Amino acid sequence: MSTAVSTDLLDRPGARITFDVRGSGPLLVLAGSPMGAEPFGPLASSFAGDHTVVTFDPRGTGRSVAGDPDAGSPVPVRAADLAALVEHVGAGAPATVFGSSGGAVVALALAQERPELVGVVVAHEPPLQELLPDADERRTRTERLPRARVRSGLGALPGLGGAAHRGTGGGARAHRAARGGRERHRPAGRRRAALLPARDGRDGAVGPRPRPAPWRAGRRRDR
Repeated sequence: MSTAVSTDLLDRPGARITFDVRGSGPLLVLAGSPMGAEPFGPLASSFAGDHTVVTFDPRGTGRSVAGDPDAGSPVPVRAADLAALVEHVGAGAPATVFGSSGGAVVALALAQERPELVGVVVAHEPPLQELLPDADERRTRTERLPRARVRSGLGALPGLGGAAHRGTGGGARAHRAARGGRERHRPAGRRRAALLPARDGRDGAVGPRPRPAPWRAGRRRDR
């Protein structure tokens, strides 16, 4: 199993993306957001024996420098960065993309906008609860979580005000952004609140998550 890692830079409008490459073979990209490359290291090494595995720090995080740190990075911009990375490393050949959390939303946006670059998407826990049939119930449970923390003596989450989930949740913002809308920049605490882990319904948690849903080329529906 190959564990050698090479690091390179990719210049993008308004940012310079730092990425790591392991192994050789079909292209596999591991994408997180806001998580960067480092936590994917063990997983990347395990696939490097028969894949070219790419991990990267999204723009404005870790080693990837953004020209304007206050500009934010909506999903369409991050999806364009991911597309450029696939084209740069894989010479445009379809890639398998594993996206976790916000990275799953970016991977799905890539599949929607540039399907020719993607063979398979594995979307691991994308924060898109607004797309589920029981979205209203899940939103209500999510809104109860800060109050449950206070009642239990854990205290409020940093940066989480009473209006953090008012109206629509983080999933709705991510979905709008994936559809080409504008994602507003929010303080880090509020972004974390939108990505809180779902559990099994105990203590005011938001209920079980769906299993990761692979996306395969040829199954894309027209809008």
